[in-house]
Amino acid sequence: MLSYCGGCKYFTRRDPGGRNGKSTSCALRRSQLYWQRIRKPPKTYLTLKKKHPDLLRAVEVLGEAARKAGPLDDKTAHLIQLAAAAAIRSEGSVHSHVRRAKEAGATPAEIRHALLLLTSTVGFPTVAAALTWAEDVLGK
Repeated sequence: MLSYCGGCKYFTRRDPGGRNGKSTSCALRRSQLYWQRIRKPPKTYLTLKKKHPDLLRAVEVLGEAARKAGPLDDKTAHLIQLAAAAAIRSEGSVHSHVRRAKEAGATPAEIRHALLLLTSTVGFPTVAAALTWAEDVLGK
């Protein structure tokens, strides 16, 4: 069922049962809940959200729509996004997707393996950097 969300100002699919039995009214609310559970959002994210709120809402809704567009579970989706973040050498995105993959049930071994699988594609130096960034989160 589609409904209009005043919080994110987009039409979103309502999932009455939500994930883990919790209501998931919109991508914006899920993003807010994510940061409340995990930790304070990174400073850069907060600055962008303050300066460009409509853009950040659209990006969050797009990410949610992409994850729901197919049969992959959240853990697999975040491991794929982690690999993409590593491939473009985005330290902040690697941090974010390690946290999100862990939240979705990925073990540290699965996260490290997802990164190691990139070696023949993106090269050892990129993988070594990504593993270091992943350890920033996994080591906590």
